[in-house]
Amino acid sequence: RDDVFRMVEMSIVLGVMIPLSKYWFKRRFHIALHIHRVAAVIVFIDIVRRHSHPHSIIINSPVFFLWLAERVVLHFTEESVERFNRLKLGEDYMVISWNSKNNVSKSVGPNFYLKLCDSSVAEPLHAFTAFQNRISFEIDAEASSNETWNTGIVMRVYHNRRPLALSKVDQVSHTSRLYHCKSDLSTISVCGPFNGEMSQLIRIAHSDHPVMSPLWGECHCPNCPNCPCPNP
Repeated sequence: RDDVFRMVEMSIVLGVMIPLSKYWFKRRFHIALHIHRVAAVIVFIDIVRRHSHPHSIIINSPVFFLWLAERVVLHFTEESVERFNRLKLGEDYMVISWNSKNNVSKSVGPNFYLKLCDSSVAEPLHAFTAFQNRISFEIDAEASSNETWNTGIVMRVYHNRRPLALSKVDQVSHTSRLYHCKSDLSTISVCGPFNGEMSQLIRIAHSDHPVMSPLWGECHCPNCPNCPCPNP
């Protein structure tokens, strides 16, 4: 019976859920993400419950618990930002900036996860590559805060409606909700900073091209320390 159950289960997971989630990632990300996670959990449980696959238990279990630990870290490091600034760059782009309670990251292009606090439980935190303010630079924005900002994100805004919304609140793209919300009345949940892919790419570029070093706060060109360092 168990073998028949596993055949049916894996046929549904690998033949329906995984392909559907991969197809929907481009069109209905908010649904595809949950389908993909449920499929991953089903596969993990099916593997670890069988004593005949000890190698899979040893290899897969740590990865699964690391994923759970990441969820816990995101939950307990989440902060509510009641004051943030928004600068609309036309209809399709905007800049969101705020004063994060966490220290400015030592790397360039850290990742932050955020969403509006009034979003539904089914709406996940969205990952963005951010930039950070190290010189008290000011942005002329729709300011709901007069505080100096230290973190900002350039967002691409998607205005399309979701054909299969998971709640009445999230009927449109999350970036569209951020674009149209009243920044002085809205609160966002934020987690970060975390090292992201951009941090690693810039680190590689820095090792290959020393001209990138001003981004890291140091420079090795002959004219330093008095030049803005456009020179190799």
